[in-house]
Amino acid sequence: MQCTNLKVTLENIKGIKKLQFDIPVTDGVFIITGKNGCGKSTLMTALARINDSNIFAKHFTETPFDKYNDSSITYEATNEDSSNIKISFHKKNSRWHPTPNKRKLSELSPFQDVIYISTSEQRFNGSKLNNNDITPKDITTKTNKNTQNASPIIIEGLNKTFDSDKFNGLRYHIINARGAGKRFPKRTNKLYYNIQQNNHRIFSESTFSLGEKLVLNALEHLNSIKKKSLLLIDEIELALHPTAQINFFEFIEKIAKEKNLTVLLSTHSPSLIRHAKNRFFMEQELDDTIIVKNNCYPAYILRDITINEASYDYLLFVEDEQAKKLLSAIIKETQQTEKCNKIFTYNIITVGGWYETIRLMNEFKNIRPYSESSVEAFPDKDVEDTIKELKAKSGKTEAEIQRIKLWTNCNQNIKPLHITPELGVCEWLNNNPDSSLIFEKAIEKEISTLTFHVNKIVKSILSQSYTSSNNKRQASKKALNQITTEINFRIPDIPTNRLYEILYQCYVSDNYEAIKSYYKATFCHIINRKASDDTNALNETI
Repeated sequence: MQCTNLKVTLENIKGIKKLQFDIPVTDGVFIITGKNGCGKSTLMTALARINDSNIFAKHFTETPFDKYNDSSITYEATNEDSSNIKISFHKKNSRWHPTPNKRKLSELSPFQDVIYISTSEQRFNGSKLNNNDITPKDITTKTNKNTQNASPIIIEGLNKTFDSDKFNGLRYHIINARGAGKRFPKRTNKLYYNIQQNNHRIFSESTFSLGEKLVLNALEHLNSIKKKSLLLIDEIELALHPTAQINFFEFIEKIAKEKNLTVLLSTHSPSLIRHAKNRFFMEQELDDTIIVKNNCYPAYILRDITINEASYDYLLFVEDEQAKKLLSAIIKETQQTEKCNKIFTYNIITVGGWYETIRLMNEFKNIRPYSESSVEAFPDKDVEDTIKELKAKSGKTEAEIQRIKLWTNCNQNIKPLHITPELGVCEWLNNNPDSSLIFEKAIEKEISTLTFHVNKIVKSILSQSYTSSNNKRQASKKALNQITTEINFRIPDIPTNRLYEILYQCYVSDNYEAIKSYYKATFCHIINRKASDDTNALNETI
């Protein structure tokens, strides 16, 4: 039975009151990040337990001060037929016992294998074998059965990571292995040597830099791991230059795609946080609960919004890229239509969910050169319904109380967008007979001549993916993605990102008369917080 959802819940472990994590069951590379002590390595250990029955004993060691008597780790899988399997582990005496005790984690795992590359001694040292008895002839002789060329994956990975071709001559010598051990030698039975192509000099792995050793040891696992497996690497950036971090990450992405791997990498690297498409951010609540957020942008994770060290007059915070495109289009239309005379600079920051958006905005009130008068949050329209539901809810959690308090305290710096971006644009395309023709004409201006009807593509996709859907929010995202992807397929010269920009500009231009009073009042209010004599001012400089 195919597993469609897999989650792990940790309670009362190493300062973590509770942590729940939905494990990705699709292939791809995901980073896990958060402040020191938030539980990244603890989570990695829990994930590794899916395959390694001894890992709790290795990593959750009791001392007179560190006890696990009230700790629990629970794994729960939901299958495609909606059936559930749950296994919980509790510490009893000196061992972790599963409940029910006859179930195995392998029964609920969708992965062929789980490999955990931790920050242990083996990762740093690799092979500890003595190479004193090996001669250069042993390494260069191709008929020597104990010496083999390194795997193409390992050679390519090293060259890619360090932007070099110096590892083309990489070979390894097998020591202390017999039978199957020679055919499939472990890392501990291999000594690597690199033969320089220009002068045939031979260097053993003991001369490799620390970063090269770490990558080599990780590539060993990446090379041997089975297809459709889970790979965990703790602190992937260790001893690597930022450029090498990105190169290594991209190579892992390539192999993950080829082998259908799910890869989770824990990191503190700003370079990787900015570069990765899939991010999990672990954040500690006031009650020591750890919340894992999967929709956070780098600005929220890093608390870093500067671009080329620029300083802006105003910071405008939104939830995601779609909201950013919408707000950019609104500002542009207001600038062109209202004859604004004051020039100011601004930066629109994508953050994540509504709570994270307002929270980051609130933090920057106290970070110079910004202040309460120069920041504003523009969450999506549906936040208003969310807040009403939270306020009306009985038995609120501490986290929910904090969210309501933040909303109330920051109300003067919050202006919800008049729509939830994708949903509002889809409603416009679906309900306004001229909307898709407006979009078509705008695209035609971009490339001069169209050889197909955008109007027909839009109507066809909306009828299939949006009109009859019960979940309009999700359906609108899917529909707009399909529309821009289909048009981009026919016009590769216009990227999908640009198509979204054109679409939002068309929407804003066509609806400007209806929304201008809402946004003119908002922008004047923002500006007037800093300059009370400027009541009609809006312009952008980049």
